[in-house]
Amino acid sequence: VVPTRLTTGLGDPGEGPSVVTVEWLPSSGGAASAPRGPMAGSGEALSIEDPVEALAVPPWRGAGVPCTFDAGFLHLSHGVGHLRVQAAKGRPQTQEGLGMVLAFMDDFVHGPHAAGGFAAHFDLRALRLPSLVTVCHLASWGAEPVRRERWERLCVSCAVVVGHGPVFHLAKGLLSKFFSLCPPVCRTHILREPSEPCSAAFFFDPCLEEADAEEAEQSWPDYIAMLNGDEDEEAAPRAVNGHGRGVANGRANKGNGPVYCVGLCEQRLHPEEEPWVF
Repeated sequence: VVPTRLTTGLGDPGEGPSVVTVEWLPSSGGAASAPRGPMAGSGEALSIEDPVEALAVPPWRGAGVPCTFDAGFLHLSHGVGHLRVQAAKGRPQTQEGLGMVLAFMDDFVHGPHAAGGFAAHFDLRALRLPSLVTVCHLASWGAEPVRRERWERLCVSCAVVVGHGPVFHLAKGLLSKFFSLCPPVCRTHILREPSEPCSAAFFFDPCLEEADAEEAEQSWPDYIAMLNGDEDEEAAPRAVNGHGRGVANGRANKGNGPVYCVGLCEQRLHPEEEPWVF
C-alpha cells in the first residue's frame, strides 16, 4: 500500500559499498506492482518488462564491429578467437550502455573473428552488483534460441573475474540465478583474480550426457591449438565439430535433468557439496 524498498549493501575493502535495491510500488488498484530495481549505482529504474536491447543504433552498425569499444561502465575488445569485457571503476551503469554491450557481443559472434570458435573473458571486479531484475533480463537475452545456439557452437571457454571475499560468494549466487534461467554454454570458471589458474577454480558446467561430455572434452586440445594458430589442417575441423557435436547432442539428450552442474579444481561436485565450497 506504500512504496517498499529492499536494499542490501556489501562493503568491499578499499572500495565503496556495492548496493542492490529492489522496489515495489503500489498500483492504482491497491495491489503491489511488479518489483523494480536500478542497476546498482546507476539511478535508472529497470522494470520487469523493460527490454535490454540498445536504446540507440550502435555507432558501428553497417561498418563492422570495432576491435574496441567504450560503453562507459564496460570496455569491450575482441580479436581472432577471443572476446574480452572489462569493467571500469566509477562509471555509471546505464541501460543504454548495457544495450551497446549486448549489440557488440551479438555482432562479434556473427563476425569472422568468432567463426572458428572463441574464448570469452569477463573482468567484472570494478562493476557494482546488478539487481536481480537485471540478471533476469540478461538471462532472457542469452536464452533466445537462435542466439543461444550460436554461443553453444562457438564459445569454447569462459572465465568471469569477480573479486575476493563476500563479493565472490554474492556474485556466485547471482550467477547461479543467471544459469538457472540461461544454462552455461561451456565450462565457465569463476575467478577471484585474472591470474588465478582455472585448474583450481570453481566452475559452472553444461549438464551434458556422459558420452557427449567426453567428446567435447576430447576436442579441447585441438581447440586450444586452433586458437593459438598451431593447428594442422585436420585439427581445426576436428575441434569445431567435436566440441559443437558434443554440446549439441548433450542439449538434445538432457531431458528434465539439472540445467547446470558445478565443480571445483576441474572435478564435478555433488549438489550437496556445493554450498560448502569457499
